[in-house]
Amino acid sequence: MNTIRNVTGIFALLLLGAGCASSQTFAEFGDPLQDTDERPVAATEILAHPDTYANRTVLVSGRVENVCRMKGCWMTLAGRNPDEKLMIRFTCPIEGRLIPVEAVGRKAVVRGQILVEEISQPQARHIAEDAGKSAEEVEKIVGPQKQVRVASPSARIFGLDPTKS
Repeated sequence: MNTIRNVTGIFALLLLGAGCASSQTFAEFGDPLQDTDERPVAATEILAHPDTYANRTVLVSGRVENVCRMKGCWMTLAGRNPDEKLMIRFTCPIEGRLIPVEAVGRKAVVRGQILVEEISQPQARHIAEDAGKSAEEVEKIVGPQKQVRVASPSARIFGLDPTKS
């Protein structure tokens, strides 16, 4: 009986260890993200109080909600409701992709300057198209739109294979 418990305990530790190791796998985008003792602010908190964080460089954490389907030049972190998104925009790659679509649903940590700005209707529609929205959804975007985004980002997305990014 002790042998079965010991084997079960060892097996559980191996599974736990494997889970920890895989959760620490990550890919980086933009400038390398420096490890610090700074505690990240949740994307939902920044979206709830954007003016508090405007023009400040902040370490942000959240779940990747969407990625540009065309070139992977941007991603969004989820807010509390479907209309809230924190935009993370990178320089568009000349060829190939930057952020892989497999990043959707993964945890991310991003450092950059928080900007609260207004984007034009054509810009907002372009982003919606690149996000895979239907023509009907795109047509519903009328007039300038408020956007909260992270400028000059460094990003770390967990659970992605860094050799494939």
